[in-house]
Amino acid sequence: MKRCLPLFFIVAAIFNYGCGSSDVTIDYFLEGSYWRQATASAEFPARRGTVCLKFNNALWVIGGNDESGSEAVYYNDVWKSNDGVSWMRITPDAGFSPRDGHSGVVFDGKMWIIGGKNASGEYLNDVWSSSDGGTWVEVTDNAGFPERFNHTSVTDGLGICVIAGRAETACLNDVWYSYNGKDWQEKTASAGFSRRQDHCSLYFNGALWVISGWDLVSFGPELSDVWKSTDAKNWIKVADGVFPARVGAAAVVADGRMWLLGGLLVNHVFGNDVWNSIDGATWTQVDASAHPFTPRSYHQAAYFNLSLWVIGGCPTSSSVLNDTWYSN
Repeated sequence: MKRCLPLFFIVAAIFNYGCGSSDVTIDYFLEGSYWRQATASAEFPARRGTVCLKFNNALWVIGGNDESGSEAVYYNDVWKSNDGVSWMRITPDAGFSPRDGHSGVVFDGKMWIIGGKNASGEYLNDVWSSSDGGTWVEVTDNAGFPERFNHTSVTDGLGICVIAGRAETACLNDVWYSYNGKDWQEKTASAGFSRRQDHCSLYFNGALWVISGWDLVSFGPELSDVWKSTDAKNWIKVADGVFPARVGAAAVVADGRMWLLGGLLVNHVFGNDVWNSIDGATWTQVDASAHPFTPRSYHQAAYFNLSLWVIGGCPTSSSVLNDTWYSN
């Protein structure tokens, strides 16, 4: 439900719109406490390890997998929704191999898909882009960075940054940058944060952010740290232990804040808690206990139509979802 805002706040929103990151929009005052289920079963098959992007005034779901059955099913389909409720399949086969654990970003008027793991268990470092979601172009079949999945990608508006993830024999803490998606420069082989996968990354207030994750290869613990960099090379720890440790969470920038949603917590507890921060150091938990989205991990989040959205994921270790939730 939309709310009427006092004139002071409307004027403040107009003057703040577009300041700093292009992802930061202070045009509406989100609470994140009251969640409504837009659909319990979207038209796209249930999945995890997918990518959800906001592009051309629509939500897009791309790829992913379903390991709930006797055999894992990997997808390379593309779905679009103008309202988060009804979804239309744009293509059943985007051209890149079916995969999960890939990353995605919107940059230079296109959607981008990077890396992941295919149905044969091969780790990937290919890069694909599309301006319409139906036709995909392979920008490179072998980017300069090592193959990986469960990594993150983020844009600062000038290029694309690929951060950490899992390689075949170890988790990574490297950072790579490209101005065109084809030519990649290693900003650092070993960032200040520890090796990790299943983390979150954002671009907020002129800086790159890395949040939570774990080093599953080395059986490392779930993390609750927050790191920041203004150049992709030098990283500063901003906070640690300010929210429960987690992996497979979802994060998004909305309403002048970073938001952290759900994930797999310590002792294999599936979460549906909601946190936000204006500076990365202090995090506030939103009381969403009265009207929460159902607990999950390895889901996706987006800011769309003045609302926070949560899409799909795993409610248990042996099941996947294709529901959508929103909060405004």
